[in-house]
Amino acid sequence: KLFGTSAFLSMAIIEHPENLDALLSPELNRPFKDKEEFLNELSIILDTAADYEAQLDCIRRFRNSEILRIGINDIFGEIEPEAVSRQITYLADACLIKAYGIAFIELEKRFGIPGENARFAVLALGKMGGGELIYSSDIDIIFVYSKSGETLGPKVISNHEFFAKLAQRIITSLSIATKE
Repeated sequence: KLFGTSAFLSMAIIEHPENLDALLSPELNRPFKDKEEFLNELSIILDTAADYEAQLDCIRRFRNSEILRIGINDIFGEIEPEAVSRQITYLADACLIKAYGIAFIELEKRFGIPGENARFAVLALGKMGGGELIYSSDIDIIFVYSKSGETLGPKVISNHEFFAKLAQRIITSLSIATKE
């Protein structure tokens, strides 16, 4: 039924035969997870990553396995369409939060933390902002930050530079091609 219903999910099995294990996993029987569950599971997986590139691969593997889980539950009618959208949105949000954390840590090593109580926020627009992502959705996000001040670290740069680099690194973290 999977191969006859979804070319996208079929490719997830064809390109990554290890995903066959997911079809037998008790995890598959969990049609719905809340955002905290996604964050906790991804945190545990990221803790095993040796470096930045490995962390990016972990995020992709997690995303792909969760999309497969959501899709199979969708195909077999175990989850309502509105819940499918919520699941995909929670998954995207968890991946975005973790990409932010990875990017921040990488920049903090070089530049320290932004000073003067600087703030940074990621705002979700469109379907993500409305909690209505579908399988083929892109995430539309904007970054808002305070630009006054400088970093407090080994190489001082303006908060504006730090946050511009952070935004770029988040986008790169989520979009760059990796072996996954």
